Order: sequence, then structure tokens, then C-alpha cells
Amino acid sequence: MIEEKKSGLKKRILLVGLLAVVLAAMSYSIFYKDIRMYPNEKAVVKSLIHLLSTEAVFWALNPIDADANGGKNYWTYDISSFYRIKPRQGVYGYFTGLDLAMADAAPAPDDLFGGEPRLYSFSDIKPTPYQGYFLRAMLFDENGKAYNQVTAGVTAVAVANRDKFGIVAYPALYGETGRRTFIISKEGSIYYKDLGSDAAKIVLQWPPGGDPKEHGWEYADP
Repeated sequence: MIEEKKSGLKKRILLVGLLAVVLAAMSYSIFYKDIRMYPNEKAVVKSLIHLLSTEAVFWALNPIDADANGGKNYWTYDISSFYRIKPRQGVYGYFTGLDLAMADAAPAPDDLFGGEPRLYSFSDIKPTPYQGYFLRAMLFDENGKAYNQVTAGVTAVAVANRDKFGIVAYPALYGETGRRTFIISKEGSIYYKDLGSDAAKIVLQWPPGGDPKEHGWEYADP
């Protein structure tokens, strides 16, 4: 009889312990899912924070008119030009480093502006992932309107926006270098979502309506 009671007590203790482990795992999943990012994903998130600051500097210091269009604006054409644009009184790499510039999956062509502003040549440079991720300037805002609105250069090509921008980082090899896609805008919040391995799902438009959470995106915590 005593042995049966001990056996029953052990089973209850084991059940309670198992339940506690399950609840703890659920709590971790619900409240700390962002902490489980791989080190390279965290590095990519920090790179997006850097690019947010880069956009702010580009806008604020535009009296040097880095893009030669005569007004303050956010650069929206590509990522590589943050390194490649040479300010009239400055040097290449003024806004960001070569590593992020090379991670641009769609860098601007060398002759985009017809000579002004001057671009560092990328004709011999192959896009190279940063921490396993490619970067791209998003093409359309939450309303489906092109980010590229303001023209620059002799060719008067649309390359900038006075009010907003969007940037996306996605795995170079889904499942090997990462699973999450990350996006950031002028507002400064970074969101992530697992979009699968279909290259056609690379996000080039900010989620409709402006709130990514309504479309299954979640906050990323660096």
C-alpha cells in the first residue's frame, strides 16, 4: 500500500515537472522568440540599424548635396551608393562601408547619373552577402507608390524620396545562411518574417497599409 502511494506520488511529481517544462518552453517561445536569432541574423539587424542612421545622416548633411539634386532627401535607389557616391567635398565611403555596399543585390550601374554625382565603379564587383544576407532598397511604399521620386544627375533619374524609404535584408541561401527576412523604414522599427525559399517572395514593397504586424511580421529585437 505504501509502495503504491509512493509510486503515485512519483508519477504526479513527474507529471508536474513535465508540465512545468512545457509551460516554460511555451513562455520562452511567446516572450523571447526574438532572442533566438542566430549571431549572423543579429549582425544583419544591427546593419539595418546602421543603414537607418546612414539615411538620417544622408538627409541631414545634404547641404553637401551628395546626390547633386539640390535638396534634402532619403536615398532610395540602392544600398551600394551609400559607399559609392563621392560628395563634392569628400571621399568614397563617406556614408557606409564597402562590406554593406557589396551586399547590395541590385547595385546602381556605374553610368546611372552621366557623371554627376560621381559613383565608385562596381563593374568588377560581384554582390557578396553580408553575414549570409543580401540587402536591397525596396521599390514601393505601403501604398504601392515608388520610393524613387526625386531625380538626380545629368540623366535626371529618380533616385530619392523626401519623406520615406524602405530596406530589406534576406538570406542569400535560405535555410543555410538564414530563414528570416528583415525590413526597416524611416520609422525605425525592424520587422522579420520567414518567407520560405521562393526567391520571388523577396519583399520589394512595404506591407500594404503601413503596419507589417497586420501581415504576419514581428518585431526583431537586436
